[in-house]
Amino acid sequence: MDYKYKMNKVSACVVTLMLTGCFSSGPSTISVSISDQATKKLLAEMNPSDFSVFYLDTQTFSKITTVYTDMLLVNQALDSADLRTINEYLPSLNSVRLRNYYDQNLSDLMQNFRYNEAMKSFNEELSGLSIASEHSQSQLQKIESHIDKYVALDKIEGKKTEVVQNEIANSKYRIVQLKQELERKVRGFQLRAGAIFKAKDVAYEHHNVFAAINNNCNRYSGKYKYRVYIGDLCFVKSLPPGVKFDIAMNKAYQKGFIDYIGHRFKLTNSSPAYNGTYLAEIDEIKQSIHHEKKQLDKVYGSLKKLNREAGTLSSIARNDRYKIEHFARNKTKFIETFLGQEFLDVKNKIGFGVDLNDPSSPLYLDVSDILANTPAVTLDNSYSADFKSNSSMVVIVVGKESGNPNFPVFMLPEVIDQSTIGAQETLYYNLGSNNTESVSDKGAFDTFVTLVGESYVRWKK
Repeated sequence: MDYKYKMNKVSACVVTLMLTGCFSSGPSTISVSISDQATKKLLAEMNPSDFSVFYLDTQTFSKITTVYTDMLLVNQALDSADLRTINEYLPSLNSVRLRNYYDQNLSDLMQNFRYNEAMKSFNEELSGLSIASEHSQSQLQKIESHIDKYVALDKIEGKKTEVVQNEIANSKYRIVQLKQELERKVRGFQLRAGAIFKAKDVAYEHHNVFAAINNNCNRYSGKYKYRVYIGDLCFVKSLPPGVKFDIAMNKAYQKGFIDYIGHRFKLTNSSPAYNGTYLAEIDEIKQSIHHEKKQLDKVYGSLKKLNREAGTLSSIARNDRYKIEHFARNKTKFIETFLGQEFLDVKNKIGFGVDLNDPSSPLYLDVSDILANTPAVTLDNSYSADFKSNSSMVVIVVGKESGNPNFPVFMLPEVIDQSTIGAQETLYYNLGSNNTESVSDKGAFDTFVTLVGESYVRWKK
């Protein structure tokens, strides 16, 4: 297995913590499993006896918790671009030793800390990015407003065309109605007059069409009984031989034929379209909208040109917004770069206070005091030890540093499911290098998953 980091010698301690809770039943032993050859190589100089196990009672666990609470508060300040926020957390710190350290070491540094100067530079650059973004967005909106004029014309065309399409549907429906009405009238006439013929013999659709002369259909009056003049055309029809209507039926038929021809003519499809037809109305709408778009083209070039410009400006505007978001997200990095060593000096001074890797840090000394009266149990040759089920926390210390048995690393204890723990005969703690999350000059943070939850280990050079 390949290393993600290098260690020539394990010269420091590795500490893992696990919150177990208090329960009357559960595992009888705790066992450390070194899961891969890389980890075994790192720990080659260590024996099982170098693994120390501390079982913390409720009172000791409570004290350890206050240490972790202080670490959380300070880390919040360290995560901020304005390191001066540490002053807001000082009154809330539990550790007297830590408060005294900050009182003695931060005052002069904070007085000379050029944070306001850095923020002024940050805001000036952010303002410049915002102005550029507003300009590109304004240009995009201007182009989009021009495009909207074309879109508005399309909507107008669509609405007007929809009105005509509805009229077309109504005309088609009316023609069906007229046919049905004619069939009923024919049946009534047959009963009344005793006439014998079929409704289809006198159907409206069986008619002739001729060109009108002198804008009328008088020329066809002798041969055709029913005549309708529309659009320079004469729609004419006569009854078949042997069919003769009475006055009432003749009047009804004449009215129905005029109505039928009116709708049928408007439905005519021809090229070019006849004036007065629905097709002519649709063509007129299209031509009118086309003319208005041509007028817009004289001002803006063309819709294609506008869409091309909008695409370019949209990309620029999106990129400008990203620059702002990226710049704002990296505020801390900007401040750190602007202040340089000054920022690092303040951050390191604050971080030292809670550095549990350094035996001289205030919190390290607090932890040493807390564990001073807690006896340690060493692992046997099988890397196991008896498990104390009434403990509130288990701390495993690996190795020693300069003869100091106290652990140098204090990490977040994970709350784990007590019912899951209770079902285990042995509580396994896996140490492995195959899932390293990050690497730094001081070592790597390694996250590993056990049967009972997540824990955290830090390897240190």
